[in-house]
Amino acid sequence: MFNSVLLYAMELTAILSALLLGLGYLKAGPDKPAGRIFALGALFGILYLFEGMGRVNVDPFFRIDISPWPWRLLVHPAVQAVPGLFMAYCFHVFQEGRRFPPALTLLLCLQVALEAIVLLPEGGIDLPIPNPLRIGLDIMQLFFVSLALFWTLKGWSDDLVQERRLLRWLSVSLQGLMVFIVLVIENLLVANGVIDMEQARLLTVSTITCVLTAILLASMKIDRFAPGEPISQLAVGTEKTESGRLSRLTNDDFEKLFHYPRLHRESGLTISSLAARLNLPEYRLRKFIRNSLGYPNFNSMLHRYRIDDACELLADPASLDIPILKIAMTVGYQSATPFNVAFRELKGETPSEFRRRALSIPNRS
Repeated sequence: MFNSVLLYAMELTAILSALLLGLGYLKAGPDKPAGRIFALGALFGILYLFEGMGRVNVDPFFRIDISPWPWRLLVHPAVQAVPGLFMAYCFHVFQEGRRFPPALTLLLCLQVALEAIVLLPEGGIDLPIPNPLRIGLDIMQLFFVSLALFWTLKGWSDDLVQERRLLRWLSVSLQGLMVFIVLVIENLLVANGVIDMEQARLLTVSTITCVLTAILLASMKIDRFAPGEPISQLAVGTEKTESGRLSRLTNDDFEKLFHYPRLHRESGLTISSLAARLNLPEYRLRKFIRNSLGYPNFNSMLHRYRIDDACELLADPASLDIPILKIAMTVGYQSATPFNVAFRELKGETPSEFRRRALSIPNRS
């Protein structure tokens, strides 16, 4: 009975953590694919926990009945889609600006459809399911997780901000480890009789609870970055205690709220979105930029902050191996042309000429 109570408590903790993380990621980027995909994955993860709570080996007092076949036909494919959603999430986070491969979308849809077909015999439909099909579905899930981890690790050396690198490991890598361990336990250890269902459930629930709790605590600790979007630095949410100060915004306030957290690095930043982040009317922010900061308009200010940021990176010997285009994207530009035009206009030379001069690199041309 004690083990059943402990297991039930861990399941409730995991469900609460998944719910909070899903809502947090969605709130941080409701218009971003990564945030929406993670929220959907969190929902399916909760369904996975509910599915486990309805198995026959669960204490009847804590069991949730999900035995009706139509319910299983909806829940099981959704649960099995979690590795694929994790793959899509990692792609949108770490392959920013690229289109998700259509072939992988089709492969994920095929996997979900096959997972539903595998359940048809449970509904009384006489359909022989070959064992190689079940093995193939397991391999597809492992393939999805492997791709997710590959994209995560691939961008490690390209990320220039230490906090973002830390968040990669604490959030995304832990998620990948969790999905991988669960797949190994359920699809390899249980399937081959190494452990029984009760032991498997204890291991999987313990793993999920520990990982989700760790990610939740890490996300609360590193609140400058949205967990769903570690590549693109997000704006810092203004606290309620700041609202009074923002009504009389000073240059020091602006440096603290805009420059220090490098909000200029957010691609697609507009004066409307910045005004909302700073809890200011847009007209007041325009007036502040013109009268207090001395810039003719918002775009001029944004170019200045981004180009100054790029100059720091170009002049840093540690960034010598980072391509100039990557630096342009890091400071907020989405393509090379506006970056090069703004750089030449503000600095009177090209980015490559500036880097060569700053680092005293001989001109090989």
